[in-house]
Amino acid sequence: MKALEEFHACARLKASLSKSQVVFGGCTQEFHQHCLEITGLTKGCFPLKYLGVPITTSRLTKMECRGLVEKILAKVHIWVTRSISFAARAQLINTVIFWMFNYWASIFMLTNEVLENITKIYMSYLWGEVLPLVGPPASLDSTSVGQKHMGLGLKDFKLWNKATIAKLVWAISMNKDTLWVRWVYGRYIKEQTWCDYNPKLSYSWYWKKVCQIKVDMKQANSNKQLL
Repeated sequence: MKALEEFHACARLKASLSKSQVVFGGCTQEFHQHCLEITGLTKGCFPLKYLGVPITTSRLTKMECRGLVEKILAKVHIWVTRSISFAARAQLINTVIFWMFNYWASIFMLTNEVLENITKIYMSYLWGEVLPLVGPPASLDSTSVGQKHMGLGLKDFKLWNKATIAKLVWAISMNKDTLWVRWVYGRYIKEQTWCDYNPKLSYSWYWKKVCQIKVDMKQANSNKQLL
């Protein structure tokens, strides 16, 4: 509580205790009660929501990502009741749905199953079909081609998800002075070089995904040099 007061004095930002929770781990029940009495906070547990996204101690499950899928589906259900042109539907996908997805993708690494569900929803809406999607008139690859090349210019959500992870890879390679990068070097890389680093099998799915994207980037750069 003293730390919160000092933060308020420095930043002029005050924590709303009525909206805040404290999560315990490895403590006795008596200690829990003692802390709750001092702080006036309520007791929370994982997973919990913060700024509209779930916070958990492990990899996000399909169930925890259901909130994103349901929000996108709710938007589509509203749009299908209106007379909207094909071009306008494509624009809604590239703006509203994309930014809903991008907000989550900038925080989490979404699983392929979640990305596929989102893709089915917006492809079904684009072509005016009823869910579940049987088969669009054009492939996803062709719809993501730029308009100047006779495509629709739709964003490839799977590719964009990889791009957000690639930004993390780049931050590590540049050894940016951020808390997360310092933690990564202290926890995983240590005295090794990032370029030649390989994760252990026991490490988390998230970290191994970052390392796999690094390998993909190295391979893509190698192919470019060969060309």
